[in-house]
Amino acid sequence: MIEATLELCGIAKRFGPVHALRGADFILREGEVHALLGENGAGKSTLMHVAYGLIRPDAGTMRVRGHAGFPRSPRQALKLGIGMVHQHFTAIPALTVAENVALAAGWGVQPAVLRSRVEQLMQRSRLPLDPSARAGDLSVALTQRLEILKALAGDAAILLLDEPTAVLAPVEAEGLLALARRFAADGGSVVLITHKLDEALRAADEVTVLRSGRVTLTGRAAEQTPRALAGAMVGAAELGAEPSRRAAEAPGGGVEVSGVSYALFQNLSPGYGFSAIAVALLARLQPLAIVVTGVIFGALEAGAAAMQRDAGIPAVAAYVVEGVVILALLLADAAARRARSTVILPDGEIEPG
Repeated sequence: MIEATLELCGIAKRFGPVHALRGADFILREGEVHALLGENGAGKSTLMHVAYGLIRPDAGTMRVRGHAGFPRSPRQALKLGIGMVHQHFTAIPALTVAENVALAAGWGVQPAVLRSRVEQLMQRSRLPLDPSARAGDLSVALTQRLEILKALAGDAAILLLDEPTAVLAPVEAEGLLALARRFAADGGSVVLITHKLDEALRAADEVTVLRSGRVTLTGRAAEQTPRALAGAMVGAAELGAEPSRRAAEAPGGGVEVSGVSYALFQNLSPGYGFSAIAVALLARLQPLAIVVTGVIFGALEAGAAAMQRDAGIPAVAAYVVEGVVILALLLADAAARRARSTVILPDGEIEPG
């Protein structure tokens, strides 16, 4: 049996009322590309963020090449030999390629020494870039290459790739998958987070599927079929029992979807009523003012949702912040009305209107 380089056992994580992970297990072995599949929101990124020290789990254990314990930060994860390429680029546009790599690896920034180290890294990883080029001037494909260089700068033996081909053209995606295979062939280990079935079957040795934070399938990629993986991702019953929700393979290799319906509002929150009242008060029932004020409140709603999703802030706290902003707007409007209604008398005295 090939030695496991990364073991995650019984990982559980909640964000307020949301169960992101429910006792998930994951084993990555040396020289392996392991695809982690699942729909959006299945818990794929959260599980790897635990491994990379970005998120502390509520329960579970982790071992990295025999070392037990969770990294407390990405810096500590790098010391354990774990590098991660995030779904969204993290390079600083105003810095050069070399400076971005140095920032990620914690290297010194003496120009001559830094350039030499970065060039050596590029030669080892076979990822050429101009060390003096500004990150903001790079194409999407070259920026992705920079992100991989940053992850490898700390001599990573484990590479976590979060949806790495999402922004790449097909030819560029093939090149990235070839790089992952090459890294594994040289003795490294790769986790390929994706929701693309063909990509997982083509590039991976092992595959694990998450659905709603639980592992529903794990095994050799060569033994899987697209239908088996899709069933594990969405549920076998939903895949085959309801024609109105089934995506059937169509002639010519396309996908035919029929009978799909979607409700814009699955349910209504009582908070929408209070927001509507506040909009009406601030806009004084003027149509144009209602539109403008409604857009502002929509941005507040979206911001609260983003705080909950991206920063892990509980829903209650996010909406408390929104409520404070709404209250401040109402108080400011009341103060403005009072100021406009103030009357200055002939003798200089001020009398409220």
